[in-house]
Amino acid sequence: MHFPFTSGKWQLKLGVQPLDLKDWIQIDSHFQSELDLKEQLTRSHPSEVFGSLPQSLESQRETLSLLIEHLLTHFPQIYHVQGNLIQNRLINKTWQIDDFDTNPLALAGRLVQEDFLILQPLDSQYCLTAASVCFPLRWKIAEKLGHPLAMIHQPVPQYQQKLANPVDNLFTRLSAENPVWRLNWSLVDTPELFLAKGIKKAESLPAITSENAGDRLWLRFEHQSMRRLPKTSNIVFGIHTYIEPLKILANFPEAAQGLASTVQQMPAEMQAYKSISPVRDALINYLNTL
Repeated sequence: MHFPFTSGKWQLKLGVQPLDLKDWIQIDSHFQSELDLKEQLTRSHPSEVFGSLPQSLESQRETLSLLIEHLLTHFPQIYHVQGNLIQNRLINKTWQIDDFDTNPLALAGRLVQEDFLILQPLDSQYCLTAASVCFPLRWKIAEKLGHPLAMIHQPVPQYQQKLANPVDNLFTRLSAENPVWRLNWSLVDTPELFLAKGIKKAESLPAITSENAGDRLWLRFEHQSMRRLPKTSNIVFGIHTYIEPLKILANFPEAAQGLASTVQQMPAEMQAYKSISPVRDALINYLNTL
């Protein structure tokens, strides 16, 4: 396992690394349960897990085409295409590709654990034009669709001062041949993956103490991939979300101490953004026992 806070140094930076395209899509032990959850959410919350603007359609189609090609190449034991049908043999589920002519990114998001977003330049700024997101972390597609990155990331403390220009430069320079990835992390009070905006945070829960923090808090990681689409030249942003109980750090004492040190250096506004403030003391005290 890779923990981005092991160094114990708090820094607000992109931290992107080159992505080997064979690692674009990741399949883990939660594959079946998470794809089942995506099917359930598509039925129960359709407008919350998918949204798009008309100008994104060609990029959606290109993303789906690249994804299917990738799955057939790297996971031929799981995925099979015959005519208009694509089958996931592991979960015994089949989709008609033509059923998604008007929303191909929705199918892309249901084929794998990753969520996908399309980013394309509108009025010289990269904007969100399509999203298939079943596992949001307290945000809603409808509130972000059509908006530029700076507005989308407005809740992130110091984004404008420290990250806006690096993000813009990255997206400008990103080539189809050289995709990148980064790892983001947050602390949450539930193992639920679907955390749409408005779901309660830790401050509304009963007290979390150093004795129960390991069982009551979870580390939420996002493996974020960014690649330029060769034909439309827009960007597909992938997110694979992982949830681990905080107590897993008992097996990784160096990472536990790194997290404690990182939290202690973290500005108060970032602690609030990451939902750490209400549990900060309990968290640090717990980590110091590991």
